[in-house]
Amino acid sequence: MINVRGQLTRYSEGSLRELWTISYPLILSMLSVNIMIFIDRLILAKYNTGAMNAAVVSGLIFNIFQCGTVGIASISEVFVGQYNGANKYEKMGEPVWQMIWFSVMTAALFVPLGLFAGPLLIRNPDYAADGISFFLKS
Repeated sequence: MINVRGQLTRYSEGSLRELWTISYPLILSMLSVNIMIFIDRLILAKYNTGAMNAAVVSGLIFNIFQCGTVGIASISEVFVGQYNGANKYEKMGEPVWQMIWFSVMTAALFVPLGLFAGPLLIRNPDYAADGISFFLKS
């Protein structure tokens, strides 16, 4: 909630309490994602270590492409923040729409990649059967 003075929290601007108040939900969400991945791998390891290895390999291949495009799309936040700080509110929509279009256009890359590139990217025959099915479900 933003108050009249433009502060994000009830604490003084730039203080550790303000930083903690803003970052705490982000820390919890990243923690929950990592706990989910850890538990997923524990379950797969208990089921079959080959399935766990295949999931790890295909998950890393998937993340190479996903993290790069998410990083590019996230850059728009920097421009939005700069325009907001400079009181150029009419220009804030430009980087947002550019990244929305970028995200939509990456579907042209990721849909065929997800459907057809599993056998091309997972070369190890020991992991192919389990890894390709995991790659298609991600």
